[in-house]
Amino acid sequence: MFRLYRRTPDKATENERQRLVQLVAEGGAVSAERVQAGIPRAEALIFCTNGGRVVGVAALKVPVPGYRAGVAARSGAGIDPARFPLELGYVAVDPDWRCRGLGPLLCAEAVILARGRGLWATTGADIMRDRILHRLAFRPAGSSWQGASEPVFLMLRDPMRAG
Repeated sequence: MFRLYRRTPDKATENERQRLVQLVAEGGAVSAERVQAGIPRAEALIFCTNGGRVVGVAALKVPVPGYRAGVAARSGAGIDPARFPLELGYVAVDPDWRCRGLGPLLCAEAVILARGRGLWATTGADIMRDRILHRLAFRPAGSSWQGASEPVFLMLRDPMRAG
């Protein structure tokens, strides 16, 4: 049985933090060091467990201005901090637990936690871009750019336009 819950970074256990770092870093898009450094800046960490083991994670992040500006420059699209203050990120599911609907569940929880505030996300994964984020009213913005191993896309969720 899956259990979905959230914590603020200061309330997350060391085991939860380590598992978040491990799952995200295994995905290859973000280094373990960058994830570890970003955890304290998150507004919320989202965990999905099965039998007490963390099998999926996501975060509602408060991006630093330099990172936001870099994404905006690479995509050619503006990310107005007043309109899109939060980033959905660090979405990762244990390979043994994929294709069970955990990714959409984690992302939907982040949208709920945003409480009507605009969100943005970057992704190189087709399923994340075309299915999960699209179904949550995220829309592509700007142009893709070459990431470490694949093209990366900026996706925006404007609560004024989301259905």
